[in-house]
Amino acid sequence: MKTAISLPDELFTRVEARAAELGVNRSEFFAAAASRYLDETDAAGLTDAVDTALRHAGVASAEEARGVAAAGRDRLAELTAGDDW
Repeated sequence: MKTAISLPDELFTRVEARAAELGVNRSEFFAAAASRYLDETDAAGLTDAVDTALRHAGVASAEEARGVAAAGRDRLAELTAGDDW
């Protein structure tokens, strides 16, 4: 899919330089940047959903939330022990 976008000159210059450093063309750079941004915003939405679920579950404090998160990480580690990632 081809598309045209407008960028401030300074941003375009930075993109050109970084793409050259990475050895990729502009299209590859923008595709990777867009993918990363979408992943980050998806993760932020997931974080908000978890925060909402914790509030509904009655987890009132940040300390309690950290404890719940730590327990979840520990359980995930148990369930995935030995998995190839």
